[in-house]
Amino acid sequence: MRSYWLVGWWSAIFFLLQYALPMAIAQNAIQGTVTDTQGQPVPDATVRVFASRPCEGIATTIPIMHPDCAIFVVTDSAGRFKIAKSELSDGNEVVLVAGKKDFIISRTNYVTPDEEDISLTLRSIKECGRQSSIKGKVVDSRGLPIQNAVIGFDDGALQPDRLWQQSTIQYVIDGQIVTETTPGEFASLSNDEGEFELPSLQQYFIYLSAVVPGVGYRDLQLPRSWSGPSFQWVVQAGFTVDGRIIDRDGPVKDYLVCVSDASDSYGGRRCLIAATRDDGTFVIEGIPTTNRFGEPPEYCLFGDIKQQNPRGHLETKRFDGANSDQSIDFGDLQLGSVTNLKIKYLIEQGPINNPLARLVLKLPHVSRIIQMTLPADGVIALENIPREVMSFNIYAGQDYSYDRSNPFQPLPDGNGFYYRPGDEAEIEVRLKRNDNSQKPSK
Repeated sequence: MRSYWLVGWWSAIFFLLQYALPMAIAQNAIQGTVTDTQGQPVPDATVRVFASRPCEGIATTIPIMHPDCAIFVVTDSAGRFKIAKSELSDGNEVVLVAGKKDFIISRTNYVTPDEEDISLTLRSIKECGRQSSIKGKVVDSRGLPIQNAVIGFDDGALQPDRLWQQSTIQYVIDGQIVTETTPGEFASLSNDEGEFELPSLQQYFIYLSAVVPGVGYRDLQLPRSWSGPSFQWVVQAGFTVDGRIIDRDGPVKDYLVCVSDASDSYGGRRCLIAATRDDGTFVIEGIPTTNRFGEPPEYCLFGDIKQQNPRGHLETKRFDGANSDQSIDFGDLQLGSVTNLKIKYLIEQGPINNPLARLVLKLPHVSRIIQMTLPADGVIALENIPREVMSFNIYAGQDYSYDRSNPFQPLPDGNGFYYRPGDEAEIEVRLKRNDNSQKPSK
């Protein structure tokens, strides 16, 4: 009888060791496999946390500046990796990137710490079909190499869930929607010596972004068809801005505050965003000290126009950048009032027959937009929009365009107008009929 009892205990222990314990460990770690395009495991690949944000609620820290971004692991001989849940901030989801010398990186979308079967596929640089490549080295201000920096073409790095992925362009020809897909972008991970390599994009001016999670980012412009020798690229720690958002009722929680480069027409797309905490305070870190041309930029601090917050809007404030590791304190910032506005479009010869006709509303020098489809009756209702000068871009396809005889200041490209909303309930805007021989708007 006793022997049966002992056998039962040993069976239970064996089950725990063989099945239950590994399952419990697996449920407390993000794990997966890195392979190449042939399905073979890639050993010694680096897998790092590129961004981290709360699974629920609004991020009060820039995702690429979160402390979780210091975490990285190396794959074993079978290409497997594991990041313990205990290393990550409780309640956060993360973006992972994997890379190795001679490979283009692979990345996930945001994943939770309970993900157990993540697959990351690395493509070799030789498979990209380019005859030349860009080689460089990323260092800090002391000349020391920066490991695991993510280097890619143009922007995208500040939106971690859309990190250098393919994009699409839509336009209308003869009433039909045509979709074109742009080539996927390439990105690389710097090695222990800070070195990286990317296949060259011969047909474009080359704009590179180096993103060092937890430190900041730096942009660089290279000549067209760059095929020169390896170069050294200094990425300094960025500076910080902070302050507190208030209105008549006191501190404003979960208000989205943005910083972007106003001196570079492309820089507005690189928008750093953080939400205010319970006490209305905000901190935005990692702001570059120079732009892609190596010049000290002028920056804009503003409220995210997309949130259309009924409590008010933070009007755009321009300011000069600071030195590395410095901080700019804006103190208490009072929200300005918002308003509602109807725009009635006066259209010749009936309604617009274009399913992609739209209005794009934005603040000058920044990329955060409100985009709305232009309805057949030509009436758009806007709620909780700022009382500051904005651009109203109209894209109505090949048949209609903005009429410059309107009593508003036209945009330089002629696709719309500048306007400061006030107390008026409605404005009228005329659209004119185009020559059908014109090319469709993209």
